[in-house]
Amino acid sequence: MPLKIKLHKLTERELNEMACVGDLGEFEIQVWRREGKNIPHVHVYNEETGKKRIDVCVQLEKAAYFSHGPHVGTLSASQRNKFNKFMHKPHKNGVFGSYYEFAVFLWNNMEDVRKVDLKKDKDGKTIIPDYSEIADYKRK
Repeated sequence: MPLKIKLHKLTERELNEMACVGDLGEFEIQVWRREGKNIPHVHVYNEETGKKRIDVCVQLEKAAYFSHGPHVGTLSASQRNKFNKFMHKPHKNGVFGSYYEFAVFLWNNMEDVRKVDLKKDKDGKTIIPDYSEIADYKRK
């Protein structure tokens, strides 16, 4: 009989439907397969006790939040800088030029989602949004 555990209050199905982009200690970055398929994004979250809860979605194609369901938070300036630095950092295995490219690969690898085309500059380098500049949601 397989061992069934509950991690971060996620169900076994939810655990099977996400892919980890990275764990930065303060928060994790994941691609989830089952929601928000029309807007390419990553989930940035933590649920550890003793820390301020983070539950945010950040778009892959531009430096903007994407709220859906309970994922409506924002990141502080220092968290945005940490997220931005990580997404620009070369991926650990060398197959991907950056963690951003790895996140796009994980997103594009899912079925039934709008695919992301990596944009390149004149030198052939991938253009990555400046996530340190994510603006807060506009109030209506």
